Amino acid sequence: MSDLVLEHDLTGPRFPMLSRRLDQTFAAGPLGAEFPVAADEPAFAPDIRKWCHRTAHTLVERRPPGGVTGAHLKRSA
Repeated sequence: MSDLVLEHDLTGPRFPMLSRRLDQTFAAGPLGAEFPVAADEPAFAPDIRKWCHRTAHTLVERRPPGGVTGAHLKRSA
């Protein structure tokens, strides 16, 4: 079901709350779902790769930080 795309605005929460919201979002989505996300947490840009590695999800793309950082994630586990 890789064509399913859910958009998530995660601006506002800070780590570790942002990490928990990502965990909840991915737990609710089907395997293969893709999640474009936007976050304004300064730690999001450097930490999203670590989060993907820890949770076995895929970072498809990360857009450079600039106020709001975007990333395109895929549920792999």
